[in-house]
Amino acid sequence: MNVINALEHIGKCLLIMLVFSIMDENSLKSVVDFSYTLRSELRNERSWKSYCTFVLVGNQSDLSEMRAVTIEKAEEASMELGCPYVEVSAKTGENVIKAFEGLMLRGIP
Repeated sequence: MNVINALEHIGKCLLIMLVFSIMDENSLKSVVDFSYTLRSELRNERSWKSYCTFVLVGNQSDLSEMRAVTIEKAEEASMELGCPYVEVSAKTGENVIKAFEGLMLRGIP
């Protein structure tokens, strides 16, 4: 999905979860690039709000022994984006609620 198509689906969303696979370095690069492009487009589209709140989520933590993205690399990306980082496992449910809670708490004015 490109950014323009994503904007159609995002609507007036202010909270965005950027999810990548800890087993794929390219997926981290893709979500970082996507977030910058998305932020730029949202600034153009929304004169009333020039930002979205993001949380960076590394998925597949249940397969951490096969990881390609180190925790340090993911944390660097989250600092670059100015958002928190959390690792989750969609398979086991580990930290999934924590990721959503972190996103919601950041979105409270």
